[in-house]
Amino acid sequence: TRDGPVLQASPRALMGCALEGVVNMEQGLHKFDDIMAQQEHGSVWRFTDGESSVLPGQGGQSFDCVVIGAGITGLTTALLLAQRGLRVGVLDDAGVGAGETLRTTAHATCVLDSRFADLVKQLGRNDAQVVVGAHARAISFMQSVASDGGDPLCVELMDGLLIARTEKQSAELEKEYEAARSLNINVEKLQGKLPLGGHTGLKFADQAAVDAGRYLTVLLKLATQKGAQIFTHTRVEKVEEAGGACVVHTSRGEVRAQHVVAATHTSMVNTFALHTRIVPDRTYAIAVP
Repeated sequence: TRDGPVLQASPRALMGCALEGVVNMEQGLHKFDDIMAQQEHGSVWRFTDGESSVLPGQGGQSFDCVVIGAGITGLTTALLLAQRGLRVGVLDDAGVGAGETLRTTAHATCVLDSRFADLVKQLGRNDAQVVVGAHARAISFMQSVASDGGDPLCVELMDGLLIARTEKQSAELEKEYEAARSLNINVEKLQGKLPLGGHTGLKFADQAAVDAGRYLTVLLKLATQKGAQIFTHTRVEKVEEAGGACVVHTSRGEVRAQHVVAATHTSMVNTFALHTRIVPDRTYAIAVP
């Protein structure tokens, strides 16, 4: 994605370069998208886009807020803004969910990558509770959206397991258990024969499995019902401030807005603030009988 003369080294571009041996980042970006489009097996999450359109060729549209990116973050943002009566336009250079959303393992959890014991040590108990509570409220919010959209089963509550396979991991889980209890998290110790060869573990209630395709369909329907407009195959090339507003330069002309939200997984507006701190990462899940 370009931001003025600077081409950001997004994970997609870096992966494309690595897979094909190309050096130019823009070539890498297109190569990665070509490879993904030619996969024999696409996303496991089924999604049919019947609500988006293509931005008129000359642009010229004006909104209260433009959201860049039509994944789960962008469409959630669009829905919340539209519910408050704002005129919202969503722009995506490919299609709805075509970035990360339809390639996710699609679980929602308050059991973070950072261990609770570390979180309490770094932030203190009160702030750690705020972080964990935000994730729990997000799960409740997704349930509410799914219900409002007529597909409540696309967000399904279930237990989450954290399993130890070694004595060292068991000792770490004991610390996690105590830290989780101090944060008022619903957690239970597990013993005996566990999945993946584990012999001790923790069970966290009220985590969620999400059907990403169906949830996107719900978000898209609700957002457009509230008046949000979704424009796909419209690449954002640059965002500028002019006359107290924002001018969004796209591959299909200019769009104006009072505010712009970049919901593109990695920022394409502030070029180096985030990109210098992240690395490409991918999580894989394997289903077995």
